[in-house]
Amino acid sequence: MKNLFPNSFRQSHSSLLKPGSYLVELASIRPAPARDFGDGNPPRNRITFCFKTKTGEPVNRTLTASTDPRSRLVEFVRQMAGHNIPTEDHLRDGEKLTAYLKSLVGKKFTASIVPSRNGRFNDIVSISSSKQLGEAA
Repeated sequence: MKNLFPNSFRQSHSSLLKPGSYLVELASIRPAPARDFGDGNPPRNRITFCFKTKTGEPVNRTLTASTDPRSRLVEFVRQMAGHNIPTEDHLRDGEKLTAYLKSLVGKKFTASIVPSRNGRFNDIVSISSSKQLGEAA
C-alpha cells in the first residue's frame, strides 16, 4: 500500500534557515498543548507565536503562558514591543496581555534565527520591532 504521507513530519520542518537576522511577520498566535514539567505543579498552558519570513518559511516560538514579570513570555513581549512597551499593568493582567498580543498579528519584526538544539526547527533567539531598526514595517 502506498504511503499517503511520506516524510510529512520531516518535510514540514526540513527548511532550516541559515543563522542570521530575518525580517519576519507575526502570522498568528495560538494556544499550545499544556506541558507537565514534572516538578509537582499542574501542567502549564503555553502559547505559540507563528512567524513567517519573506520567503514564507515558518518560524515558531512556544513559551509558557505566564504573567510573571521575569517570565520568558513577558521578556519576549518586551523585545517585540520595542519602544512601545506596554504598561506593567498590561503585562500582569492575562486578558490585557492577550488583547495586546492579538494586536501584534500582522506586524513585522527583525528576528535572530538559529537552528534549534535538535536541529529540526528554526528557533528565534531574539526579536525586535522592525520600526526600531528603521526598516519599513
